[in-house]
Amino acid sequence: ITVLRSDGKLFTLDRENGALLSERQLSVPSLNYEGLFALPDGSLLLAGKEAAVVGNADLRPVHRIHDDSVSYHRELDASAVSALFAKQWPTLAKGLVRFSPSAVALHPRTGQLFVLSADERLLAIYDDELQRVIPLPVADFYKPEGLAFLPNGDLLISSEGDKKGLVPASIMRFGWRGR
Repeated sequence: ITVLRSDGKLFTLDRENGALLSERQLSVPSLNYEGLFALPDGSLLLAGKEAAVVGNADLRPVHRIHDDSVSYHRELDASAVSALFAKQWPTLAKGLVRFSPSAVALHPRTGQLFVLSADERLLAIYDDELQRVIPLPVADFYKPEGLAFLPNGDLLISSEGDKKGLVPASIMRFGWRGR
């Protein structure tokens, strides 16, 4: 089991008993990482919630971790997400939307990159470029923080509940229809 701390530190735990097997601090340019996805080859995708410390404030880094090396995978442009949201959902757009990746996953059938942003309850879908931005209803997604796919392509989105217990945590499943 691999666990990510937001500062880029990875912990590896034993699946059977939860014992800590290793920990390592990654050298990454952003100070806040939330998205972690295991690729079939054993490498990891790591998505930054915020921009790198130095550079364009609109770009969110995605890195690939393989063995002990960290390499650039792609950048996600928050301003492009905001612009496409306004174009696709003009009646919902009330100005710029915040795009702060909280989860990342690759669709097992299409290879598309899905990125969840809890701040504005958005799901962004990428091929080579940004394809769609989907708003998630607040009634169903109090704070969407988790994203995963089943092998058949069904999407799972988990949402945290509130700290007082008034809104329960949830996992929603969306069937894949081959689109």
